[in-house]
Amino acid sequence: MNEIGERLRSLRKERGLKQVEIAEEVGITRAYLSGLETGAATPGHATFMALASFYGVSLDWLTTGKGDRSEKLREKATDLVDGRKAKLGLDAVEDFERLRLLRIWSMLSGDVRNAALLLIEAAVDPARKAS
Repeated sequence: MNEIGERLRSLRKERGLKQVEIAEEVGITRAYLSGLETGAATPGHATFMALASFYGVSLDWLTTGKGDRSEKLREKATDLVDGRKAKLGLDAVEDFERLRLLRIWSMLSGDVRNAALLLIEAAVDPARKAS
């Protein structure tokens, strides 16, 4: 197992999560996550970003093991999100869905984003037809 894989496995185990739970949330397969943890697979930038975001750690720490692990940053971000939810009256489920959608959206290519937008627009306004 490589150092990045060790950090990923450690983060998962600390939180008591299963690979399938993380993979689903981040938008990758369980097999790919397993490969990342064992060192058999190498993540791309989008996957690194999604995993760092999911775990609330800095990208620098995840990729190199150096720098602040950013648990303080995670607590600050959680407080910020909680404050915004309270201020906007957002339901936790709705907020979770939005964050998940943004994570997945950030991993899509431009062409796939455009196609997804057309489908979403067609679903919202049935008078429009997806091209």
